[in-house]
Amino acid sequence: MKRIEYIDRARAIGMFLVYYGHFVQKLIPGSGNPAFDQWKLIYSFHMPLFFFLAGIFWKPNPLFGEVFKEKLKTRIVPWVTFSLILIPLWLWLDPEKFRERALTASYLVGNPKLNIVTWFLVCLFVVELLAALLAKYFKLGIFRIALYSILFFLVGYYGFVRNGATVNDLIGLRPDIWYIDDAFIAILFYFAGYLLKDALFKFDNRIGWFISIPVALVMGYALLQTYDLNQEDKFWGVLMISSKYGNPYYFLLTAFIGIFFILALSRSIGLNLSPLNFVGQNTILFLGLNGLGQHFIDRIVVEGLNLSVESHLEVFLYSAGYVITMMLLLAPIVIGLRKWSPELVGLPWAPSSLLPPINEWHERSVGRPISALLKKHVIN
Repeated sequence: MKRIEYIDRARAIGMFLVYYGHFVQKLIPGSGNPAFDQWKLIYSFHMPLFFFLAGIFWKPNPLFGEVFKEKLKTRIVPWVTFSLILIPLWLWLDPEKFRERALTASYLVGNPKLNIVTWFLVCLFVVELLAALLAKYFKLGIFRIALYSILFFLVGYYGFVRNGATVNDLIGLRPDIWYIDDAFIAILFYFAGYLLKDALFKFDNRIGWFISIPVALVMGYALLQTYDLNQEDKFWGVLMISSKYGNPYYFLLTAFIGIFFILALSRSIGLNLSPLNFVGQNTILFLGLNGLGQHFIDRIVVEGLNLSVESHLEVFLYSAGYVITMMLLLAPIVIGLRKWSPELVGLPWAPSSLLPPINEWHERSVGRPISALLKKHVIN
């Protein structure tokens, strides 16, 4: 499927919001302040956006084993890679917490404690396997997929999220391992992206960027009017990683409004902006590298500069400036990972890689040293 520039831009905007949300969270001394309001606004929709965008490119495949192998390479391998990248910083800056996190069995249950932002890769992996199982065992059509989406969501929320302990007692399995509970919620957005992809392509081909501006304004206004409605159980915001959704229907309402706002905003950008395209085409890499900020740099900057914010404008200027700076500094690392170790970050192997293709690594297990593989690769 060919790349659609405004979808790449939507990814880039979403990734900006990921960095922004993680940084602005460090500016929150308590609820009821500008930093908290901006955090709650972003978290009401930014992760559903990524599941929706992933669903646009879903191709139903009844060969479950084939899908499983592919997703291991494109989701689980980078999940491990981005945790390993952070180990030197853990050992240098917080060795005690590293020992605490590294010596647990968290990775066996899908909990990436060394790089928590990569939880999305785990959840997406489970979502894609659930979609593959549907393609293998059930007939798929527009109405059937819509029905499956609703059923998954209802089971996920009222079964796993609200009554997880009961499920654990019944089947002896915690529904939050490998983010299964969140995957049942997220698959609704994933299927929504798949069902709406033709409409989005037509939107790109038939509607000029200038017509998208009023759509973005309307969706943006609706987002501002709805993001703060979700107050069920006195919870202060949506946090998918912790299965915190508040009222499920307000959550869905705001999430979809936010998704359509970002899509319209992206389409209204009529320019071919290389920086946005670059980020949009490398979202998994920027996501994994955000662990540097989430675990270390964000808090060092906030505490080192003794940032004190009292207005929405101050929060925005501090946070946006920091995020743009971070992404610029990380861009060379992204380029290097793409060039020299693409398969380790979920990309196809390339001749510039310093490692042989993953499917050749098994040769080492039959007595051939990895140095020989590297030599063969370099010579060829």
